[in-house]
Amino acid sequence: EDAQGMGAFKLLFLDEGGHVVNTVEDLSVVVGEGGIDEILADLTTVDVVLAAAQTANEELRFLDAYYAQTKLEDIYWAEYDFEIVTEGADENLAREIEKILTAEQVIILKKAKDKYKNIFFKEQDIAPYVRDVSVGFEDGAVKINAKLSASINQTHPHINPETIVTMLKEKLGILSGDVTREQYDIIRTRIYFEDGATDFR
Repeated sequence: EDAQGMGAFKLLFLDEGGHVVNTVEDLSVVVGEGGIDEILADLTTVDVVLAAAQTANEELRFLDAYYAQTKLEDIYWAEYDFEIVTEGADENLAREIEKILTAEQVIILKKAKDKYKNIFFKEQDIAPYVRDVSVGFEDGAVKINAKLSASINQTHPHINPETIVTMLKEKLGILSGDVTREQYDIIRTRIYFEDGATDFR
């Protein structure tokens, strides 16, 4: 809350690669030691935030600043871009991945603990929490765009995008070759309200 009691700020930070910076620890790396404390200490008005943007280094961009009118609990979906470089990647692999992600059931193995704290794995169908999937092959890489549940509501659980990659590894055997030649990137690009179409602000 600012000095005028106007409300909290929501900020989207990107590093030089365009990746969303999710935590204060990550942001400290981008800004430099001590930099994050100085910036956060000055978050009193939108004008100050925008002024701070002028003094930020080349690795930190302030995209927008506004008074928050919603809560983090209102976040429901997050949109991600996946880029997978793996041996044998082609249009056929892209179609296989699309078929898996758009099936009526998308089964993953989820780690859990029993009452004795023993770890075991159980199946979970995440199909209801994956939507608007598109998959293509371009420039030697399989590219996936999808919206995943990002809610903290237990009835609509958060889906870690790494879960998608792990599942594809297990089902298709991708990313199991030369680690110096195979890689993947995940970038969160947008977050949405429950309708999956309206940007969260």
